Amino acid sequence: MWLGGDVDFAKAQVDAATVYAPLSEAARARFDGWFALRANDPAKARELLAPFAATDTGAQLGLAVADAALGDQKSAARGFLAVARANPSSAIGLWSRDRLRKIVGKDIQVVEVAESVEEAAALPSEFLELMRSGAGRLMLRIYPRESTISA
Repeated sequence: MWLGGDVDFAKAQVDAATVYAPLSEAARARFDGWFALRANDPAKARELLAPFAATDTGAQLGLAVADAALGDQKSAARGFLAVARANPSSAIGLWSRDRLRKIVGKDIQVVEVAESVEEAAALPSEFLELMRSGAGRLMLRIYPRESTISA
């Protein structure tokens, strides 16, 4: 629901699923909160999502969207930052980072050790120069120095 979609279809799917297994209280609140957001009722969405935002990423994201819709940009930014940091390489994390950037007006580093990761993944300058020079075809076998990265 965070990317849009047909609310009536989503409600029907949730109702059909509950025939087979009941939803947890958190899942029910998450769905109902997002349905409220899509119905332009951010205050109701906030009320439904807030109790579960600390333990449920979907609720946390919905709460941030509700806060933004209610004009509380500071709380919205905190929520988007938390979701982006917890899910930096997922669609939900990237989307949250984009929303955060729109609120604060600049890119925010969500992975605290991103520089270390980028540095470790960088190709040696000699290799890059060789590839640019067109020195012909080469077959290289590259082995990582380490199999894990730690900060």
